[in-house]
Amino acid sequence: MKRWRILSWVLALGLLAGPIGTGCSSKKEQEEQEQEEKKQTMAKDVSLFNVRAICRGCVAYADSHEQKLPNSLEELKTFLGGRIMLKSPRQPEDFDGPGYIFVKALGGRDIRKFRPAYEYVIVYENPAFCQDYINVGFLDGHEEKMTLPAFRQALQETYQKLGEPVPEEILK
Repeated sequence: MKRWRILSWVLALGLLAGPIGTGCSSKKEQEEQEQEEKKQTMAKDVSLFNVRAICRGCVAYADSHEQKLPNSLEELKTFLGGRIMLKSPRQPEDFDGPGYIFVKALGGRDIRKFRPAYEYVIVYENPAFCQDYINVGFLDGHEEKMTLPAFRQALQETYQKLGEPVPEEILK
C-alpha cells in the first residue's frame, strides 16, 4: 500500500514539475512577446507622427511658396532642412520601396483650391507593407489610421476630385 502511495506522489510531483518547469520558459516567451508588441505599437505611433509631420510640412511649404504644394516628398524634406523621416518604422528592413507615398497629382497646385481640405489624401504609408491598417495624411493636416479598403476609397475619391486616374498598384 505504501508503495502505491509513494508512487502516486512521485507521479503527481512529476506531473506538476513539468508544467512548472515549462512555465519559466513560457514566462520568458511571454516577456519577449510583450516586448515585440511594444516595439510594434511604438513603430505604429512613430509612423503616424511622421505622417502628421509630412502633412503639416506640406501646409507650411504652401504658406512659404504662394500657396503651392510641394511636388514631391524630397522637395518637402529639402524645404524642412531634412527634419522629416521618409522611411516608415513599420517598413521591413529588406523592403526597397518608399516608406511614404505623396499624391503627386496635388504637387505644385494651389492649396486653396481644394475644399474641403479634409477630404483630400496627400500622403500615406506604402500599402505594400501595411496589412491591418494604413496611416493616411490629409490636406488639412490631420491624419488617420484607416483600414485598407477605407484608404483605397478615400484615395479614389481624391483622384476623382482631381480628375486624375488612380495609380494601378493602389487598386490591387
